[in-house]
Amino acid sequence: MGRGVFWMPNAETVIIDSEEVYGDYDAAHPHGYADIETEDDFPFRFWDFVEQLRSLLPPTYRPVAAERWRGRESRVIAENRFFEVCVTDWECDFALSVAPRAGFATPDGFHPLAVANLHRAALAVWVRLTLYYALRVRTGAWTTAVYDPFAEHSAA
Repeated sequence: MGRGVFWMPNAETVIIDSEEVYGDYDAAHPHGYADIETEDDFPFRFWDFVEQLRSLLPPTYRPVAAERWRGRESRVIAENRFFEVCVTDWECDFALSVAPRAGFATPDGFHPLAVANLHRAALAVWVRLTLYYALRVRTGAWTTAVYDPFAEHSAA
């Protein structure tokens, strides 16, 4: 039955279809994607995808050099003083999350400015990505919708 749509607590997340990373799905192809020649192509394509994501981030973010995880499934790819950007390979999608960095002296471990500005920080990342990827957002446990960064602003 699958695992539903990815959700990360204390974060904002968009979803990128794996076909945008690996090419069109082709059931007749032994690896599932027409552009994937061998099983070894998957990690190369994934890291090319991560490098492109890093290049599209606002300049305040720096790449995370050492392998670091948030939870058991989300890889931290970049960070700034208050936020982490994480990629999660989930079913047939990639979830890209912006989350407050932990480690501050507060009850929940997040700096109050990070919590207060999470939506703005995520929006700064997502708007740049909409130029390159068809983003979706979680609308329920099993459903998604097209991400529109300007949906909350009324038409003039």
